[in-house]
Amino acid sequence: MHARTDDQGLPLSSVLTGGEASDFGTAPNLLNITCRKPRLFPADKGHDGDVVRQSQFLAGISPVIPPKSNRKRANCSQSPGF
Repeated sequence: MHARTDDQGLPLSSVLTGGEASDFGTAPNLLNITCRKPRLFPADKGHDGDVVRQSQFLAGISPVIPPKSNRKRANCSQSPGF
């Protein structure tokens, strides 16, 4: 289960996926749900991909995602905290 919350941590929406499904594809579904545009996109390492990060920046959203241990390219645009 993946959830979208407001700045207070209250759930706005959720997307349910199978246990074997990748986290990578859920970000667009959550962000397309109609509600106020977020400033930050906190997520786990499963969302660490250039496509997800680039789409967030283009939408004016700052991704807060720790890098995967096997990331080949350094993440120069990482948000504070990671």
